[in-house]
Amino acid sequence: MEFIILHGHDVGDILLRQYADRLKSSVREDDVLCRVGGDEFLVLLNGIKEEKQINHLVKRIHTAFREPYEINGSRLNVTSSIGIAVFPKDGLESKSLISHADQALYRAKEQRDYYLFYS
Repeated sequence: MEFIILHGHDVGDILLRQYADRLKSSVREDDVLCRVGGDEFLVLLNGIKEEKQINHLVKRIHTAFREPYEINGSRLNVTSSIGIAVFPKDGLESKSLISHADQALYRAKEQRDYYLFYS
């Protein structure tokens, strides 16, 4: 919300579209991406066998977000926080997985520009 107050809704909308484009280009073709509200997105990583694969993809996403955004002739730097839940370890149903990822997200937000696995 801070960002919208400082830069306005139009810039916020442009930023969200660019953010979504970067996210889409950072994940694999068979992964599922959706916006769940505000500035939060959900990514379902299919076919992951090992935690190191998750780490690799999350680092790639996080790195893509750190690049400055060009909007209306200005360069903007934003941070991202990522919460991760893993099936079946962190839940067997989508509701519990999303809840656990959300809990990890809010812990990651406390550290700013960070990502955390649910534990």
